[in-house]
This record gives sequence, structure tokens and C-alpha cells, in this order.
Amino acid sequence: IQLSQMHAFFLFLTSLVVPLLLPSLLSSLFVQAHLSDIHDKPITLKVKNGEPLSINMHTPTNIWHRKFKDGRPKQFVDACDHFIDVCERWRSGLLGSYVHDQWVSVAKDGTLDMPVVSPADSAQYYTHYMARDGVHHYTYFDVIVE
Repeated sequence: IQLSQMHAFFLFLTSLVVPLLLPSLLSSLFVQAHLSDIHDKPITLKVKNGEPLSINMHTPTNIWHRKFKDGRPKQFVDACDHFIDVCERWRSGLLGSYVHDQWVSVAKDGTLDMPVVSPADSAQYYTHYMARDGVHHYTYFDVIVE
């Protein structure tokens, strides 16, 4: 075998093998760091029936969720902006297709406001945000309406 034939054969083998090995070669060159989400311990808030609920965050957020202990579906509310069709209402179901009657707002600073609450509003309320450290932080509030 002449040198040019060996060179051509080597190039042919390389063209077959490199695409198979390239992903593993690249992943070994770059270390991918995955930072775990941070879940804060729940803060218990007690509110009297018929009074307002206001939860203020130390950082802006644009969505709040609430999870009920009695098995009702989870609900969420988005801050209003020009991309959101429905805001200031709790939503549930597939992609928020079910809109609840109760009024609620999420201010620009992330504050959740409900003008009047009842025992039916007792739930775990939570929100999340991306901090400067690049980690998602989840903050929980166990709201008990008495």
C-alpha cells in the first residue's frame, strides 16, 4: 500500500468515527455544572377570615402558585403584561385553561395581593425566581385562614 492510499484510508475512517465520538469528546472538554435548586423552608402565615392577604418577596417575581392539601388542583397567577391573556385571576388546568373568579394581583415588585381571603384559600403558596448566583430559588408560605 502506498502512502497516499494509507492517507486516504485514514481520512475515510476518520470521517466515519469522528461524528460518533464528537459528542463525548466535546462533553469531556467542557465541564457542565448543574446547580441545584434551593427550596426554602415554608413560612407560616395566619390570616383572619375576611381580611386581605399580602405576601411580599425580597426580590421581584412574576408568578405565584398555590397547592391545596384537600386535593384541589394547583392554581397559579401571573403578573400582567402584554403577553398574558388572563391575569389577576387564579388559573388551573392544562395551560391555565380554567379561570377562577377570585381577584388577585401580582405587583411589579412581586407582591401577591388578595383583597379578601376565606378558609378555602388556605394552601401552600410559593413562587420562584432566578437569583444572581444563577440558581432557582423557591420560597414557600403555608397560609392558614382562620
